[in-house]
Amino acid sequence: MLILFLVWLNGLMLLSQNNMIETYFDKELKLPLSNYVSMPAVASFSDTIVNKFLNFDSLDYDVSSSPEFFNIYDTEPKRYGISGRIIQYFIFQKNIDLIGLVPLHDDFYCFILRSENTSSIKYDLWCVSKKYEALGHLCLFYGYKTRIAESDLDFIMVNSEISTDKTILWTENDRGLITKIEFKLNSDGKFAQVSHTVEGEYEY
Repeated sequence: MLILFLVWLNGLMLLSQNNMIETYFDKELKLPLSNYVSMPAVASFSDTIVNKFLNFDSLDYDVSSSPEFFNIYDTEPKRYGISGRIIQYFIFQKNIDLIGLVPLHDDFYCFILRSENTSSIKYDLWCVSKKYEALGHLCLFYGYKTRIAESDLDFIMVNSEISTDKTILWTENDRGLITKIEFKLNSDGKFAQVSHTVEGEYEY
């Protein structure tokens, strides 16, 4: 009986993961899209569930050197110790917010996820197959902040706009060096570069 219950529970968990996006099909966003920070979340999931849904192991939260940002979400709780006679540990488990679905292609599910920690906020665009295989990933927005409030962003490193023709206009400001890339979702579910320009220079 216990074995049957565990099998049923495992199947229920898989079903809930697979239905994570389908449940919110009525939350499709309208193009064009920008100003992601002002968009309300329609649902919130633990980073562990999101990584399982996207078939990722525990990876770094921060950005990498490419627009695809191979580093995704960290599913391990963070433990911070306080020096002294008694050591206390504070565990921080992040939530990932679903902002909504993006109508980029009829053959795929595309959606925006928002993640935040104490010093930064990030919005990611994901493309998965109808079998829930992660195909493409693009960071739409990345900003640094000194306060917890979203409105107190000190510096925006990555920003983008999804236009009505489904082109993604992606911009990175790396200490004054401005990189602008146009992306289009191709038939494989990957975000392909259409154009690439660089201007300015490093300020420090």
